[in-house]
Amino acid sequence: MRNTPFMLVSLAGTMEILVIEGLATFGMKILHQRFNVDLPTAGMAFGIVTIIGSSGGMLLGGYMVKRFQLKYRGIMRLCGGFMLISLLLSPTFLVHCTSPSIPGVSALYPGQDTYKGLTSTCNEECGCTTASFEPVCSGRNEMMFFNPCFAGCSLVIEANGSKTFRNCTCYNGIYTNITNPYMISGACTNQCDWLYGYCVLILFIMIVTFATMSPGTTATLRCVPDQQRSVAIGISVLIVRLLGKTPGPVLLGAIIDSTCQVWESKNGGDIGACWVYNNFDMGVRLMIWWVALKATGAILFIIASFMYKPEIENAQGD
Repeated sequence: MRNTPFMLVSLAGTMEILVIEGLATFGMKILHQRFNVDLPTAGMAFGIVTIIGSSGGMLLGGYMVKRFQLKYRGIMRLCGGFMLISLLLSPTFLVHCTSPSIPGVSALYPGQDTYKGLTSTCNEECGCTTASFEPVCSGRNEMMFFNPCFAGCSLVIEANGSKTFRNCTCYNGIYTNITNPYMISGACTNQCDWLYGYCVLILFIMIVTFATMSPGTTATLRCVPDQQRSVAIGISVLIVRLLGKTPGPVLLGAIIDSTCQVWESKNGGDIGACWVYNNFDMGVRLMIWWVALKATGAILFIIASFMYKPEIENAQGD
């Protein structure tokens, strides 16, 4: 525990695990929310990217150490370099598809000049709640309401397994020049081609993130005497799990929830799950989270390279 290079490497590894565990838990949700894709598609895309990126990154990191015969300082600078490359890729988290406008959240109701929530004069007599998220989309696919109640719909027509809503006072009040306005059950489909480019960028991010795993383990073994290596691995794993693996999903989950715009309202006034997120705010906060962890890890790796005393490695060789 008094071995400064060892502790710095362990703490730097903790920064990487905070990132990895957070993305492993919420990566699929991020794709689903920010690119308007269904959960199976988001899960498949993120799973493929993670498998290729993690395996490729660990192989790349191990190969670099072997290819250039890196010692402890070289390994630390290599890991710091990978983290700095990750910093350059941080704007990736700003990429997202445009979400459909939701009156009361990202669009104004008729007669409003400020956002006052989902309830307006056109639906205040309907007794609407946010207990369930049942989106309805306009026939023109440009506006979405939280549910038919908030759209002020009074007539529903069921045919071929789908629902069409008419006499929607809130929607009719926004588009007064549309003939026979109607809304259909389900969210608006505004998927864009950015999803594929985003997956490619996330693949590079995964590669440079996992590229520090193998060198980090090698560095841990090289900065302690032979007789302490087993204990060092155990302590390192303990530090990483306590400070990285456990709080990682909690931290990222809190960051994502901080961008929530509409919460589920349960009986008794309790707050449930989040129904609608602000995609732009989510991207900014994800980027700040990424930069903070990666910059901290890079600094720790670089400091470890200067704090290391080569005579420890020479004594092991003797």
